[in-house]
Amino acid sequence: MRKVLYSGVIASILLVSCDSTNQADPPKETMEETPSGSSATAAPTERKPTKDVVFSVEGQDETIKMDLMEGRESLYSFYVDKERYQFERLENFDVLTPVEPLPDSYPEVKMEIRYIHNQSPDEVKEEVKKDLSFTVEEETVTSPVQATSLHGTSGIEPDSQVFMAYLMDAGEAGTLLITEAYSLEVQEGHGARFFQMLETLEIQQ
Repeated sequence: MRKVLYSGVIASILLVSCDSTNQADPPKETMEETPSGSSATAAPTERKPTKDVVFSVEGQDETIKMDLMEGRESLYSFYVDKERYQFERLENFDVLTPVEPLPDSYPEVKMEIRYIHNQSPDEVKEEVKKDLSFTVEEETVTSPVQATSLHGTSGIEPDSQVFMAYLMDAGEAGTLLITEAYSLEVQEGHGARFFQMLETLEIQQ
């Protein structure tokens, strides 16, 4: 049921944007250092291929070596804990999932990142909200990224689904939509790690 709900939200967005996805943006050959979600253009610089980041998870600090991952069409990049997560570029979106397979009975854990071309964050937001079966809270945030965020849960049980979305203004490219799925039980684990990896995300202008 959780997978059907999550997939339904994404399918609806893809249907709305299908007429514009054929307009592929030209690939970028250089990386630019800009604040997360910023539309300001900075001089091109190169991000380091690896980076040591201090993570705080469940009250414990740990230093993790992170690897730089570049998204589709080189439109964004961020650092990933490759010991725990694998990053894949699929046909219509990029996805981050745990390296260790989860039991079939365990709620899925993943983060998807996709561009919705030619649509503003407000337009995409309404499509996301209308296809959810539970209420979400909306707010403007500056951390982990500068975006409009949507957050809600399907219940209060440990296996209840947590839904988190960040809608970032990507300028001419449209909207960068980041969606996360995990259960309440692992919110302080996977949820915290997703948050801290997203703090390193930068949109390339």
